Amino acid sequence: MKLLELTVRTLCDIRAGTVTDAAYLYSQTKDNQESVLTAAAKLFRKGLTEKIIIADSDPKSDYPGFSVWKNELLQMGVPKEAIAGVDLRDQHSLNTLIEAEGIIS
Repeated sequence: MKLLELTVRTLCDIRAGTVTDAAYLYSQTKDNQESVLTAAAKLFRKGLTEKIIIADSDPKSDYPGFSVWKNELLQMGVPKEAIAGVDLRDQHSLNTLIEAEGIIS
């Protein structure tokens, strides 16, 4: 039944009528970063978001760090002014809770 629901939602949901102000990319390990960065660049190129926000941190918790991700996004065509960081440099590690709290603070 869940597969049927997923199929209906995928085929019948309509695209949102507005562009998001920003899309936050939760940090990923190097072996999974390409899928996240590629999806974010697509969102930007298709005009679905105005900014891409990433963790502003040195490498930690297997996240390669802000400068690495920023360079990857630049190479994928996201302009410098569309990339912003959430300051997480003082955190000892990164996880979804720490990142979510950093976004809202």
